[in-house]
Amino acid sequence: MKNSKSLVSQDDQKHLEILSLIEKDNMITQQEIADHLGVAIGLVNSFVKRMVRRGYIRIRRVPKRRYLYMLTPKGVAEKGRLTVRFIQDSLKLYRDYRVKCKEIFRKLVSDGVCRVYLVGTGDLAEIAFLSLQEIGIEILGVYDTDQGKAGKKFFGEHIQPIQNLPDDGVVIIADLLYPGSGEDSNQGRWIDLRK
Repeated sequence: MKNSKSLVSQDDQKHLEILSLIEKDNMITQQEIADHLGVAIGLVNSFVKRMVRRGYIRIRRVPKRRYLYMLTPKGVAEKGRLTVRFIQDSLKLYRDYRVKCKEIFRKLVSDGVCRVYLVGTGDLAEIAFLSLQEIGIEILGVYDTDQGKAGKKFFGEHIQPIQNLPDDGVVIIADLLYPGSGEDSNQGRWIDLRK
């Protein structure tokens, strides 16, 4: 949801991930951290330096040009604080999407829609699935863009490839990675929960 204010900034999310990685493996390299986070090594270096300045980690050089990272008590406390904020943020986002889904699905019911197709099998699709069940809208099929998921089950429903999506009926887009715009020539056919 665009208007949802996140409690945890992107920098804090990166800090939490770095602290967690260091806690699991204190001999991890900055390149390994960068690969895990999907960011440039220079950005990781900047984060690590900031965390050293703040007293969250200490670095000790060990033989063979390697470094040993150690969480300080202050770093452990920061990791705990960020974890709690991340959980609170996740729960807020979940509640916000549940409210949004219920509003949208109640409107569908008032418009006479009682059956839909669901696109997606991730977190947003789970929220949509539960909300559809609660409102009483039947799911005619679950579809996903990931071909590897075809034939697997999502809440007891067989996942079908997106190519099998019928040309008629209401489609709920609940896949954050769905490449389409969520628009169709038939007005009201596509309901895009990503907006």
